[in-house]
Amino acid sequence: MPKVSIIIPVYKAEQYIDRCVRALFGQNLRDLEYIFVDDCSPDRSIDVMEQVLREYPDRQQQVKIIRHRRNMGVGQSRQDGIDEATGEYIIHCDPDDWVEPEMYYLMYDVACRTNADIVVCDYFENTSDSEKTVCHGQEDNSLSIFNEIVHHKLHTSLCNKLVRQDYAIRYRIPAGVNLWEDMSVITPLLLTAKKIHWLHRPLYHYRIDNSQSILHKSTITNVKSQIKAVQSIVSFLSANTSLSIDNRDVIYLKWSAKRNLLSDITPEKLMLWNDTFPEIHSKLGDIQLSFKFRIISYLAIHKQFRIIKILNRINNLLN
Repeated sequence: MPKVSIIIPVYKAEQYIDRCVRALFGQNLRDLEYIFVDDCSPDRSIDVMEQVLREYPDRQQQVKIIRHRRNMGVGQSRQDGIDEATGEYIIHCDPDDWVEPEMYYLMYDVACRTNADIVVCDYFENTSDSEKTVCHGQEDNSLSIFNEIVHHKLHTSLCNKLVRQDYAIRYRIPAGVNLWEDMSVITPLLLTAKKIHWLHRPLYHYRIDNSQSILHKSTITNVKSQIKAVQSIVSFLSANTSLSIDNRDVIYLKWSAKRNLLSDITPEKLMLWNDTFPEIHSKLGDIQLSFKFRIISYLAIHKQFRIIKILNRINNLLN
């Protein structure tokens, strides 16, 4: 059994994947399993990976490639990798990012010494000309962890979280969720873990200026993915009522899932906004929203489509 399985979903990463796989194959932890999931990438991403792999003959037997027959999205790619993993622990790495050479050795060592279900490390945010270190807190209860997730103070990426394999398979990424897919599973994992170790050392390099990333594309498809991810989290919370959760955070999470429907609004978006989590409409006064979003949310509830369009147009002019 490998010590760590690393899952790499691959789609349109030709520009970056060389650096990613060199960092992965150059790890000082030897007993690794690499699972590349080719989601019908239309470029040479997998070819570049295989070319680099030839320079690391000792890693060749550790590499698995899953090839999708059609593009299925990053959520299904991650889940297929999880289903295939045989390591004691599982972690993910995105092909446009890279890692420090000792990342998996240090995280695995901590996991073994502390008997942790999850080990979370700090990380870097990188652009082409800058680097910023991001440190996590030391949350130790469901109330604070959920609050940190909901308000984006705790990054929900699966790429800086090492999860014990038999624990990781308890929750599945919902089919069709390709944005906030990581949040949909890391939330229940963090909230129910018996032991989380926070490793205060930045080991993962998270690229935030990749224009091809799905995170930079605000489409109705992406919003529907966010909504489905939150529906999965809400179902989990409903089934685990013993967890200490602030209901205001649940309201804010539901609102956040559909917030982007209020920009560049269309009749279709307005209808979806009103049909999604309508139970929170009378409770928006309980959560902190900016004046802009409070007004636009009120107008959306009352189906004031034209006024919202005018306000958005004014806001775009001012910005």
